[in-house]
Amino acid sequence: MGKTAIGRIISLTQVARGWEAIECRAPNDIIKEHNPDLEQVFIADDFFGRTEYEPSRVSLWQSDLPTILRMLDANHWLVLTSRAHLLRIAKANLDVGPEGRTFPGIGEVVVTASKLTPSEKARILYRHAKAANLPKELKNVVKEIAQNITADPHFTPERIRRLVRELLPEIILPQLKTLKKNQIDKLVEESLRDPTKGMKVSFRALSSAHRWLLFAIVEAGISAEDKNVKAGYERLCPESERRPYKVVSEELTEAFIRKKPQVNASYEWVHPSCRDLVIEEMGEDPLVRKQFLSCCSPMGIHLATSHGGGPSGNLTAPLLIDQRDWEACAQRSIKLARAGEDVLKLVLGNYSTIKTDSPSSVYVKKFEKDILEPLVAAISELSSKENVFKKPEHLARFYKAREAIESYISSPNVTFIWSSIIESTKSDLAGDVPIAERSGDSSMFLVLYKLLRKYDPSFLRKASTQADFNDAIRRFSECGKSLGDPMDYCEEADSNSSWGQTTRELERFSSIYEDLSRLSILTPEARREFENLSNYLEGERQRVEESAPEEYEGGYEEDYSRSGGEVDVDSLFKDL
Repeated sequence: MGKTAIGRIISLTQVARGWEAIECRAPNDIIKEHNPDLEQVFIADDFFGRTEYEPSRVSLWQSDLPTILRMLDANHWLVLTSRAHLLRIAKANLDVGPEGRTFPGIGEVVVTASKLTPSEKARILYRHAKAANLPKELKNVVKEIAQNITADPHFTPERIRRLVRELLPEIILPQLKTLKKNQIDKLVEESLRDPTKGMKVSFRALSSAHRWLLFAIVEAGISAEDKNVKAGYERLCPESERRPYKVVSEELTEAFIRKKPQVNASYEWVHPSCRDLVIEEMGEDPLVRKQFLSCCSPMGIHLATSHGGGPSGNLTAPLLIDQRDWEACAQRSIKLARAGEDVLKLVLGNYSTIKTDSPSSVYVKKFEKDILEPLVAAISELSSKENVFKKPEHLARFYKAREAIESYISSPNVTFIWSSIIESTKSDLAGDVPIAERSGDSSMFLVLYKLLRKYDPSFLRKASTQADFNDAIRRFSECGKSLGDPMDYCEEADSNSSWGQTTRELERFSSIYEDLSRLSILTPEARREFENLSNYLEGERQRVEESAPEEYEGGYEEDYSRSGGEVDVDSLFKDL
């Protein structure tokens, strides 16, 4: 049984007990669907990436994980699955604050196929064979080879599934009358030892249009919705090789991929090993790499520069095989950045993962010289014409990337982002608005200020910048004195979400005022004022938290452990 099956069985077990099960693609799914009054289990499959580590996906979760972890209790579970090597990389890079010191250690289960007992292997083979509804002659074959299969060191659940679903009916059955026992044994042994051999033959027999559809699904990543895959296929596949998308997708379904029947129909791989194979085939074809890198999406750049891919997790930059690939990747990255895509986030995320996981890798220098240097230089030039840094985190990534480069690159123009953050801060602090209904944009003011203090202090010395700064400080002072009684809003709204939102916003504002109190540029009087405001808001947070309606903590303890015991393999297959 694989990790996905285990996760779903856990959720189905809870559903049978009256719980609600919710499959999550993004952290907002949990935050949006969380209901304190219900018993819920949230399932996040392939949490750190499907076949390679995805820093962008992890960072998407990381910012909300502290909030999510506080939502979990005896009646609210989070079940996440991951390939073991991706979990190892993630643990070295994940930062979720004090709430996640043990994350994801609680309840952690590692599924290791090599440690399955013969009895467990026999049950897996039996269930696959039983479910496949094999003809009588193939059932007899399974009975004859069961002992050898369960003793094979290359046994994995997915290889057994493919053996039963593909090798037996498609290869062995047509030749069954002429095959000898030792020949069948050899075919089975080869299938278990090299499971991709058959897939490679099948893949290479596909038409060019079919292969480009698979490349488009690889590029789409976790968001492989029909509309995204269609757009990717039509963008990537050369016009001379293109066939109607609907026809190609229907012909290919159930071979390497499955299509989920839902409103936003999406694709999923029959197994992650299929995606591994398709990426491997892309990397081996220079013409495919050239075409892909010349017109891929940001997610295509992410794939090309990814780390931790492949069955064993040792694949880095799978589509950057020669120098021409690196140059094409850099050129495409620059083009996407000029079109407004945050491609630096994806590239820098992969670079940071490689540097942390394999600091002496040759890829570290290749990333710095061939990708980051031209991309950062292009973004710096672009910043003089438009606001390329929509949030402080975008600017922080630019500075981090620039620090990794040996060549000098001039400071970007930060006037646009400064003006934008000043305006959003004014808006967040204005008016007599309940603290729980404020936008939260004022939090970005101090983040930006600290960045500029470190990397561009000359900008902060400008007279216009100082005037903006002083005006923002005055507004923080006025806002802190007019926030009103947060209890009034909670009692008027009378919902669990209003209490939680108010508590979080009080904590946020308390933290802002604490940071303001530490700014040495302010007068001692102003710093004392902000320190007092911080302490007052922290006291209000505690008061709201203590006054909030008690949530039902209930729950029960039950021993789920159950030994399947040893079985006689021959006896198990008698009723197949």
